[in-house]
Order: sequence, then C-alpha cells, then structure tokens
Amino acid sequence: MKNFNKMQKHPALVGIVPRKNLWDVIQKQRWYHIPVGSAPENSGFAEYLGFYFPKIFGETMRYKVNYYAKVKEVDIVKRIQLFPEEKEHQRANQDYYQFHLGKIKELPEPIPSLRWRRIVHIPTSYEKLFTAKEINDL
Repeated sequence: MKNFNKMQKHPALVGIVPRKNLWDVIQKQRWYHIPVGSAPENSGFAEYLGFYFPKIFGETMRYKVNYYAKVKEVDIVKRIQLFPEEKEHQRANQDYYQFHLGKIKELPEPIPSLRWRRIVHIPTSYEKLFTAKEINDL
C-alpha cells in the first residue's frame, strides 16, 4: 500500500482512537491528529478518515470502524499547538498532521476486526469504507 491507493478515486485513512478523551476532541472540535514521522505515506492527501476503536470503548464499539468524516483541510502543526496544556509531553515540539473534519457520520455497517491485531493507520479509500465486510478488506 506504499502508494496510498493512487488508483482509488477518493483516498481515505482509517486511524485509531486510542483514548476516550480523543474521541471527544474528534466529535466536538472536529479534528484528528497523526505524527508526521509515523504517518502512512501521502497521509496529507486523504479525503476521508475512518475511526477504529480499541477495547476501552466497550462491547458495542470496540474492534470496529464505526464512524467516518470528510477531511476539509490538513495542516502540519506542532503537537504543543494541538494540546497546549501538555507542554512537557515528550513529543510537544514534533510535527503532526491536523485533519480538520466535516460532520462525523456513522457507517451504515461497522467494519469489524475478526481477530485481535495492532491497528494504527490503514490507507484505504472512501469506496472501501462502504464495501468492506471486515478490516482485511480495507
């Protein structure tokens, strides 16, 4: 997936929501962040973001992509700009993609992970977000 699905009409990225407080940020402030240094190639070109939820989100949400949003704009900012209250964070001065999002929408059918796996970011397409039956289809 090195070329971030160049053949896809609408590139998308599925990202993990590792903590409940970050889901609050995504929903209320409508932005998502990824460290530039560990982001998939061409992440800045994603037109859509899907959100994968780990175990801490409970039985109904965990291990699935349940929601998505259109990316309105992408900036590169220092982490300290995103979380000014975390001045002492070890990555406070590192560059992050900040994805400004449109309305957060629920997928018609969640995309489950049929077995446990470590998921961080998955390059995919808008089309696959609506046709995937499970994570491997992305």
